[in-house]
Amino acid sequence: MSDKRENQLSRRTFIKGAAASAGSLALLGVGIESAVALPAPKKWDEKADVVVAGGGGAGLSAAIWARKSGAKVICVEKASTSMASSTAVSAGGFAAAGTRSQKKENVQDSSDLLYKDIMSFTNNEADPAVAKMYSTQSLKAYEWLMDLGVPLVLLQHVESHSVAREHWLNAAQLMQLMEKEAGKQGVGLYLNTAATNLLVNDKGRVIGLRAKSKKGEMNIMAKKSVILASGGFAANLPLCGEFGGPEFRAVETLGGKGNVGDGLLVALRLGAATKNMYGSVVNENLAIASAANVTLPQVVWDGGILVNKDGKRFMRESRACFEMGGETILQPDRTAFIIWDSSMKKSPLTSRKLAREATLSGGPVQSGSLRELAAKLNIKPDQFEETVNKYNSNIDKNADPDFGRTTLSGTEGKPVKIAVPPFYGIQIFAKSYWTKGGLKTDDRCRALNWDNKTIPGLYAAGEIMFGNIGSKVLTMGTGVGGAVTFGMVAGENAAKEKPWTK
Repeated sequence: MSDKRENQLSRRTFIKGAAASAGSLALLGVGIESAVALPAPKKWDEKADVVVAGGGGAGLSAAIWARKSGAKVICVEKASTSMASSTAVSAGGFAAAGTRSQKKENVQDSSDLLYKDIMSFTNNEADPAVAKMYSTQSLKAYEWLMDLGVPLVLLQHVESHSVAREHWLNAAQLMQLMEKEAGKQGVGLYLNTAATNLLVNDKGRVIGLRAKSKKGEMNIMAKKSVILASGGFAANLPLCGEFGGPEFRAVETLGGKGNVGDGLLVALRLGAATKNMYGSVVNENLAIASAANVTLPQVVWDGGILVNKDGKRFMRESRACFEMGGETILQPDRTAFIIWDSSMKKSPLTSRKLAREATLSGGPVQSGSLRELAAKLNIKPDQFEETVNKYNSNIDKNADPDFGRTTLSGTEGKPVKIAVPPFYGIQIFAKSYWTKGGLKTDDRCRALNWDNKTIPGLYAAGEIMFGNIGSKVLTMGTGVGGAVTFGMVAGENAAKEKPWTK
């Protein structure tokens, strides 16, 4: 689809979808009628060089780096804490090349190889300039997080990468440390304050932001730039359905509950262009119904298999976590099951994950036989036994003619039989984390219009512009990695803008 067609469709469809969900937006303090760029006010309540809308991973990163670059910064966040963001509740994957963590494990990597992998995995639909920028700048962003003290949980080779470069970070501590750093740097962080409008002058330049808190509305001057880091629209199911397809109208989000597309709508009304808004724009993952913030792909990558209610496998289990979610949503009743045996208890990572599951959901189902396990999980027993036996037999042959699984994850590990009782199973569902389409930007994170010209004074960072780094797929590790890296790039460049006023 050409950018011209996306322009025509996105304006009509996005606004239609937003109108359909006006009630949910109103409940979140975002009025559709007011989501239109406004002229300069007669009075400014606050003034800063750079104003950031959104206090999640991208927003805090942008605010900190703008401040480190010498700008006075105000950051507004609609929630009562930055811990309500998608970054805070994510699995914490960060893709970067040439890191200290890789060198410690003797992993040979480069920014050129990372760029090649991103373009290959996204079928060349990622913007080359933005992908190149991410490939080179993500190292700086990652090393900064390490210097802040963010814990690295695991370095892993996963689908979509040629080498081990998926750095699993403790996402909650990442957000806590960034919020602490924002305070240390002198960022003005306004919580419980929702950005509701962009303010523009008669030349079409963005000059500020209107925000609303319990105390009322305030107009915040941005002498240099406004950075939109307000997330995507995974919590707005009508919009998910409009852009992702009808199956996404009922997919619960694990990400930020405030990600309703308000920032996107404001930018579109200003003439901003979009990138990769159509198709499978929702990033799915696996979760337990009663513990919506727990993800489970590591259990699969440690040797488990996925089966549906009919007892059949339906994909190659070494694939990326969001591909697991994407395939699960297509199964009967939009559900599936992870199956493993007691031999996996030897894996420290799996044991930790299973302990979390036991705490939050009552634990996985356990049984002494496959047939009994199927009965407990309400899976068709005959087909289930046949599926597992065939899987085990193919492992002896070093083959998987049905789906081609030859590794556990990426190119690492060999599949293992599910043959040692007791056997375990847990029911999982597809949930969304974030959306992959968004505002079109250049490699400095400046928002672009449909003529590919920059919108003066407007930047975008994080999920709101993920369409530039992905398409129907998002390279693993560019979620949290993209939030922090694009925030850093946007903050540094926004601080360099010439002020429109003294």
